[in-house]
Amino acid sequence: MTIDEKIEEIFACLKDNEEAHVILNELVVKIGKRLQQLEEAVQEVPTPDKTYFRPPGTEDYFTLAQNLNHIYERLEKIENAL
Repeated sequence: MTIDEKIEEIFACLKDNEEAHVILNELVVKIGKRLQQLEEAVQEVPTPDKTYFRPPGTEDYFTLAQNLNHIYERLEKIENAL
């Protein structure tokens, strides 16, 4: 193999390496954008303390903790009545 052929082979390898880096950089950018979208979506999900529910027969809306307390109070009344 002549020097010119070796140089051409090296340049071909460098070109392949450059293309691989371009593709990898594009993937990293796309993953970064997707991660940003996921973070924004997660921030919009209401936390349990901001989730409200109005149980049947009540006028007020309860947080998750208040609703669980309400359920357990009703269960306790049922158990005590038995």
